[in-house]
Amino acid sequence: MSKNKVLSLMLCSSMLIRFAASAAAQEEILIVAEEWPPFTSTKLYKQGPLVDIIEHVFKDSAYTVKIEFYPWARALAMVQKGEADCIIGAFKTIERMQYLEYPEPLMSQETALFQLSKNDFAFSGLQDLSDRKIARVHWASNSDAFDRLNGPTIIDLVNLTQCIRMLLAERVDYIAGPTMNVEYLIKTCFPDSVNLITKTDPPLAQQNMYCAISKKSKSAAGIAREINAKIAAFKQNGVYDKIQHEHIELQMLD
Repeated sequence: MSKNKVLSLMLCSSMLIRFAASAAAQEEILIVAEEWPPFTSTKLYKQGPLVDIIEHVFKDSAYTVKIEFYPWARALAMVQKGEADCIIGAFKTIERMQYLEYPEPLMSQETALFQLSKNDFAFSGLQDLSDRKIARVHWASNSDAFDRLNGPTIIDLVNLTQCIRMLLAERVDYIAGPTMNVEYLIKTCFPDSVNLITKTDPPLAQQNMYCAISKKSKSAAGIAREINAKIAAFKQNGVYDKIQHEHIELQMLD
């Protein structure tokens, strides 16, 4: 074998060893989300802006990311049990703080009540809901005060699409949910009903959306450091604005 061939083989072997060592050094983390357009969905560009931000966060990091989609109640149960490391799109609640760590938020939006336009129920605050029937997503939070509310009949459903169908069928008086998600679903899934549903003011709350971390994850501290550092950097270097603007143009986030 020639000297050049020997050198080439040695170089290739060295590169393969370094590549294998680098791959071995990366730890895979499981991040769960739900079908929650326009923020997270397998049907959206780059699976939505929240997933896009998280993919940027962990690019060139010590972690490789695996993202899986589940119904919201199951996704929350997975991080609570430590079966997943993180959950995308979670609001912060007193209950969830028992099993989730909250790093820097990814984005924010308001939660609100929606009713049929023809009903025009008077609403000035939660005290007006005592005799109402309200649909919401099971295990979803809309505000700390609303979540603890006694009086109205609460119907827990799998997703917001089911809630909208219940409202249109006049089986509930209100649905509760994140404003941008509800409005997006009405425009894209129920376009003939855009003028039939009205958002009720005042809103329930302004909520931050997080990639929250399971306290049972062995990598919780490192994941939090990565998210906090990258989000701060993205807001300084323009990456954060670029990602949001891409999705605003493509997915009606404005």
